[in-house]
Amino acid sequence: MREIQQDAERGVKAEYTIRTLPNGDVEWRRSAGAEYGGGTLSDPRTDLMSKIMVDVATLDQKLFRSLEDAYDSLITMRHVRASLIQFVTGETEDDRMRLEGFPEYGLSELEGVRDDLNRLYRQCTGRPIDKADKRVRG
Repeated sequence: MREIQQDAERGVKAEYTIRTLPNGDVEWRRSAGAEYGGGTLSDPRTDLMSKIMVDVATLDQKLFRSLEDAYDSLITMRHVRASLIQFVTGETEDDRMRLEGFPEYGLSELEGVRDDLNRLYRQCTGRPIDKADKRVRG
């Protein structure tokens, strides 16, 4: 999203595409002339959190509050991801217009997500999330 925001600010006419790979992962691509980039848009998983929510609530209220905030943040992250996919793949003028202003909103929402996930991770491990931890997948 940061690239989309920077492209809009600089007046760069880039093309963004999103496709679903055979394994179900969603991949994004950015093309602007000879420049290109891309990556995977992972789907935030909440299944484990929802399974342990009641147990954590009865055992440790402080941990539960952090878990609940992180869970809500993953729901927000899913919303941001789904909106980005819709605006990039949408074929209407409305979708293209929304894509232009969306990164500012999406990035501000993800800031809160990062904070909530980091708080839970720190509470469980005693250290902040680092780049390697962000890549762990279920």
